[in-house]
Amino acid sequence: MDCSIRKDTLLAMKEGLLKKSAEASTTSRKRGNELLLSQGHNKGTHLEILSLYTQSVVLAESGSEELAMAYGNRSSLLLHLRKYDECLVDIDRACRISRSQELKLKLVTRKMKCMSLMDNKRSVVEESWPTSRDVGVKRIGSYAAGKLSKVIPCAYDCVTLVHNSEYGRHCVATKNIEPGQIIAIEKCVMLYPKRDKIYLICSHCLTFACNGIPCEHCTAVVFCSEKCREEAFIKYHDFECAVLPFLKLVDDKLQNMGSLLAAVRLFIKSVKKEGWHNISKDLNDLKSNSLEGFFDNGIFQSDKLKTVCNLFYKMDSDKDISTYTFRMSFIKDVLGILVNDTKMFGDEKSFTEVDFDLAADLIYKLKTIVDFNAFQFRGPNCLCMSSVECKVNCGEMNLGLLFSPFCSLLNHSCNYNTHRLFTENGQMFLYTVQPLKKGEQLFTSYGFPIMVEKTIRQNFLKDNYGFICHCRACTENWPSDLFYNAPPEEFVKSKLKSEFQRVGIKDSSYLVLFTSPSNISFNKSVRNDIIRIIKVIHNNFSGSEEYKHSFSAVYYIEEYFVRVFGIKIFDIPGIC
Repeated sequence: MDCSIRKDTLLAMKEGLLKKSAEASTTSRKRGNELLLSQGHNKGTHLEILSLYTQSVVLAESGSEELAMAYGNRSSLLLHLRKYDECLVDIDRACRISRSQELKLKLVTRKMKCMSLMDNKRSVVEESWPTSRDVGVKRIGSYAAGKLSKVIPCAYDCVTLVHNSEYGRHCVATKNIEPGQIIAIEKCVMLYPKRDKIYLICSHCLTFACNGIPCEHCTAVVFCSEKCREEAFIKYHDFECAVLPFLKLVDDKLQNMGSLLAAVRLFIKSVKKEGWHNISKDLNDLKSNSLEGFFDNGIFQSDKLKTVCNLFYKMDSDKDISTYTFRMSFIKDVLGILVNDTKMFGDEKSFTEVDFDLAADLIYKLKTIVDFNAFQFRGPNCLCMSSVECKVNCGEMNLGLLFSPFCSLLNHSCNYNTHRLFTENGQMFLYTVQPLKKGEQLFTSYGFPIMVEKTIRQNFLKDNYGFICHCRACTENWPSDLFYNAPPEEFVKSKLKSEFQRVGIKDSSYLVLFTSPSNISFNKSVRNDIIRIIKVIHNNFSGSEEYKHSFSAVYYIEEYFVRVFGIKIFDIPGIC
């Protein structure tokens, strides 16, 4: 079929595309140089300089002298930031490309300085930050709340999915579960970086691309490694590369197209994996108001598009009909490029007008599903309350979108009993932060923590997810400063000390109730004490639910998992 797009639209868009060129690469590099030479750097400044240098890398043509200079200038910044290993990587890249003896001399001099500073650094013992690579399967297993489920392979057998009229499809405990236990490890089916982070975050795995490398064809993505670049091309980017520059152009102008870009990626990835014929067949067998659509032969298929399409969504998320019309027209333009300019659907003749309309409707549906089900990726250590504060302090408030179907089935509560953590290899860990009893529903948080004012929490949820929260914290109007006004130590001593002694908790351990999690040493012995402390608190404050959240013990569990399984995002200094 001839799925030709509006030629005037395509021509106008092509004129505005950001293309690889010596001029564009040089402009970004010079802007980075100016900032690097300026005074008063903070972390936000360093991230902006790094983004400009990586943009220069992306905009340079493959094998060009501009590419060598972009890598070379970025190595200067990395030396400035004391990222010595990364500095050497960029120096070697620049040396392999450049034909300029003058540039190579500068780079060799910088390399000698870098290696000298590395020797000095090795003599200083620094705190290590364990990652999931260090943990291993056995250690992950020691946190598991059971055996892997045969019905929901991404979860453990301590949880299951149920459906009722009040909560819809949701997750409940099949047995009593202690806090601090992993209940699911799910591979995200889709990751997508935020528009202003594309030169800092790997487009494929969303980790920090300190030494980011480009796609050799488009200017819309950065990868953290050759491995991620190869995987992305195999799974989706070979076709995505043809349309992503157009998508990014519109996103740069409108600044609210992130979910559509993510939907197109998910669509391409699914068509490559499952085949368009199988997908179109599955679309006729959706069970939107039951659990049936999530299971194939009794097994929850987390990675199938059919599962994604059975998730909750609202087709009226674009309330303005003109917005809907524009987006649908744009989707058809993008789909026309995929049909005419790529081999994504095989023989064009077998892809009919009916297929074309079905595919366009599917992409729009995926966009609305992403709107309602994807999680914003926030850096694990970001405590910023505003984007202005975050830009200076860490830059990690909103890094991109994470989409994992099973985890998205958990309902929201400001008084949540589970928490999510995005880890290496594109996995989402779901773990408990409060005790759960058999049959109790699992809740997570979609927005701000409970110490944020109720009106702010409610407005965020209404604007982003279309509902008003009726959790216990909201209906009982728990004060937002409860966390900072915990019962005094004397109260704890008189009411809880005997209980602590009964379960073998040392006198010094319960001081954690009044201590910031960041000030506590992290080891498994203390963690075990914290879990017992949480259980004692829950048993002794059964009539005063809000008091359970006036202690820092729950936040210790979150901090512990961040330290053990989390990933460092923008791991660069704020002070030069």
